[in-house]
Amino acid sequence: MSTDFGTDADVQDLFRTTARRFFEAKAPLDWLAIRADETQTRHGDYLWHEFVDMGWTGITFPEDAGGAGLRFSDQVFLFEELGRVLYPGPYFSNFALAAACIETDPHLVEELISGKKTFTLAWAEPGSDRLINGDAAVLCRAEPAGDFWQLFGTKIAVPDAALVTSAVVLAQGPDGVSLYLIELSGPGVTVSPQEGIDGTRREYEINLDGASATMLATPARTPVLLAETSRRSSLAAAFEALGVAERVLTDIVQYANSREQFGKPIGAFQAVSGPLADCFVAIQLARALAEWGVLAFEQGDPATDIAIAAAKASACEAASKTVERAIQVAGAIGFTWEYHLHRFLRRSIWLESFEGTSTTLRAKVAAALMDPRSTIKTVELLDDVAAVEYRQEVREWISQNLKGAGSGLDLISSLESYEQTKRLWRAAMCDTGNLVAHWPVEYGGKGLSDVYTAIFREEAIKAHPRVSHGDCGVDLVAPLLMRYGTAAQRERFLEPIRMESEIWTQGFSEPNAGSDLAALQTRAVNDGSNWILNGNKIWATYAPVADWIFVLARTDPEAKRHRGISCFLVDARSPGVEIRPIRDISGDSEFGEIFFTDVQVPDANMLGGVNEGWGVAVMTLAHERVIESYEDIGELGFVFDRLLDGYRLVEGWDSDGSAGGSAAENSLTRDRIARLWSQLQAVRLVQYRCVLALEHSDTPPSESEIVKLVWSEIAQEVAKLAVELFASGTTNRGPGSNNSEYWRWNYLVARSLTIYAGTSEIIKSVVAERVLGLPRSR
Repeated sequence: MSTDFGTDADVQDLFRTTARRFFEAKAPLDWLAIRADETQTRHGDYLWHEFVDMGWTGITFPEDAGGAGLRFSDQVFLFEELGRVLYPGPYFSNFALAAACIETDPHLVEELISGKKTFTLAWAEPGSDRLINGDAAVLCRAEPAGDFWQLFGTKIAVPDAALVTSAVVLAQGPDGVSLYLIELSGPGVTVSPQEGIDGTRREYEINLDGASATMLATPARTPVLLAETSRRSSLAAAFEALGVAERVLTDIVQYANSREQFGKPIGAFQAVSGPLADCFVAIQLARALAEWGVLAFEQGDPATDIAIAAAKASACEAASKTVERAIQVAGAIGFTWEYHLHRFLRRSIWLESFEGTSTTLRAKVAAALMDPRSTIKTVELLDDVAAVEYRQEVREWISQNLKGAGSGLDLISSLESYEQTKRLWRAAMCDTGNLVAHWPVEYGGKGLSDVYTAIFREEAIKAHPRVSHGDCGVDLVAPLLMRYGTAAQRERFLEPIRMESEIWTQGFSEPNAGSDLAALQTRAVNDGSNWILNGNKIWATYAPVADWIFVLARTDPEAKRHRGISCFLVDARSPGVEIRPIRDISGDSEFGEIFFTDVQVPDANMLGGVNEGWGVAVMTLAHERVIESYEDIGELGFVFDRLLDGYRLVEGWDSDGSAGGSAAENSLTRDRIARLWSQLQAVRLVQYRCVLALEHSDTPPSESEIVKLVWSEIAQEVAKLAVELFASGTTNRGPGSNNSEYWRWNYLVARSLTIYAGTSEIIKSVVAERVLGLPRSR
């Protein structure tokens, strides 16, 4: 799937900025409150003439019809801005609901673009409120009357029916269900307000008693238009929800910065900042899925309906979560009618219920995932024509060169074979240069972009999760050598790193300097020709088998804590280096504690200048969360797929979606699987965005802060679900239980994922302070 989202990023930015400025000037909260609280049904034109003048009524219609000829992916940004201000007019009704039904009629399109007519869609009836209702009967009927039709029946929950001139009505005709057009001011039409939760999006009942109508779509064409409308409107709702969430988060952050208790802004308390960081994360994940949904929709991807279901569920839950949290943070004032948050809560509830709740939509996702015929497993982006060809070449190479490659459960049936396979394939993988395709050719890479490295690793991990490297040499030490290292250092270290013939460990954390890295106390003193290193490092991954250590040490104890730090490349076999393995809760000893006692480090092994190590460390940590997550997310995807394979084959699994447990248990499990799958696709998409950003800047984007946070928490949930399903020694839950040793080990190991490379709590603090702009909590 291409990442070409919309027409042009600059055009979209201009579009968004123009819309935001317009609404800030024309639709402030007091303007909204008046219209939301009025009891009369008609409120005027709701800025409609301005919409017409700005071209917003013709965005996706062809230029020869008077439109702008843009794509739906350009229009969704306007839906988002409308959500930010809770626009109470009929834009959603016209362009999310009715537009697809009238776009083949040039006259109606011209009237809509010019503002002469406005439209809504009347489809819901008691007991049938979805656009696509399967075999549900349509009770509203259409009878022929000469050249026209007459409609009889009742439609309910019709958005904005009192604000528009016309309605597209779904009715049962002599030959089947069709779409008809009526004038709402005509005889035989009665429009009555209905009680609803959202005063900014009112719904109405339409009673039809011989209303004159024209047919818009035949019974053969109608299901196609309804499916198109369902997709468009669900995506529009997702982007509206994003607008709601973004606006509320912005407002409550401002409130948390200004409201003081106990002598400081409440945003400085982690009880406030942590949950708001969670809201930011939820919004970013939802945005990634929403953009994927639009891409899939426009490109006719087979995964379109699942992508849209995941997008809307995620976006609506993010909106509800953010508004609910904001009311809590605002306290008593947030619970008042005068304060605006309840209006956003009401809109979030309306969006949640439109075209299926989040739970219902996840059930749709789960059904697709559980279908053995389904090929929907993961999203693949970053694919222009050249990348698509490269991906195919990689797949062919893997099938020819990595014996035993595949995705069967047997690949993780034994921890011993798990590591043996990695050793078997390592040389072949490293020889290709594809693992470091983004490295310059002179260093053994291919001079390609990070995208190609990501593609190769994705495909390799589909063959086996541990097929690629695991130490910090390739992704952390090597880039720093290329940027800060001397010619001699690059010549000495880069080739062994590329071939993984020397293993590296990272000597950053200390017993009293974990997340607070600047508190490190390991000292390095220059004796004229060497640096004498003394101190203690801990939690160093692969330390028990490391050949080299990448060490941060304090070289100027008088300098401020973020200064006076230097970086060294230390031979793990040097006299005075002692490495003690640390046994973790799984029984493994993958990391260790390192002691330096008068270790002599040649001056030539300093990386970068004296006292310049903090800059090196910051770059290292920033890239660690982006680059290493290539494989972290890939391995998570592999493990999730194995969980899914196992659950599909659980004893008692039936074609109707039932499994060996109770109906409630199975429903809950499927919901967890669908949620985890959606989150996995979302973090993968955010990762792709970060990879692309690194193509243009050495500084990772703000989203990079959440990549590690999210994938590690997803991985823990996947591990927990798998161990519940498959690791029991007393209950046979199908083929997955054959791997119970692996699943137990994986569950235990997963507890470390939210700790290393920055704990989840610290990352949330970073998000709160550096991204949201909340006060420091320290």
